[in-house]
Amino acid sequence: MISHYLVRQGIPVQIECVRALTPEMIRGKNLIVVASMRYRSLLKHMNLPREFIFDGRGEGSIVNVHRRPGEAAYYANSRGPGFATSYAMVSVWAGDSPRRRMIELSGSHSWSTLAAVEYLASRKGARELARLFRSEGRPEPTSFQVLLEAERRGGRVESIRYVTHRVLE
Repeated sequence: MISHYLVRQGIPVQIECVRALTPEMIRGKNLIVVASMRYRSLLKHMNLPREFIFDGRGEGSIVNVHRRPGEAAYYANSRGPGFATSYAMVSVWAGDSPRRRMIELSGSHSWSTLAAVEYLASRKGARELARLFRSEGRPEPTSFQVLLEAERRGGRVESIRYVTHRVLE
């Protein structure tokens, strides 16, 4: 899905297994990692700033490191008869050279990881982020995290909702 979008935009794409990535392989390049939060990708070992951290105990939850008024300290996954709620994150960091970015699209479940991809690739999601950053009086930051809530009913994602975000600069 992401690679097809980038290729249509005229951006060359190289696909690698995330387990095989080394710091040398990503030096001077843009990087997009699509993986479950439960998976320890190279980006998790790079000591990048994070305001939302996955806690994998039980059903899994997201820890809100520096919560703001009206926000929860934890965002816990839940499920019931015929539905499930799960959290996903879009994380963007500045790369090692100008105009380079590292992006991690992750969810606490496979289906919420897909929800993060769909949110970022959608016009609605891109417009919502641009509006949020403009409302803060800033252009799009180079490093940020966005927390999303995804709801699944009957085996398919029914909704993807913005929860909160943090600029990491």
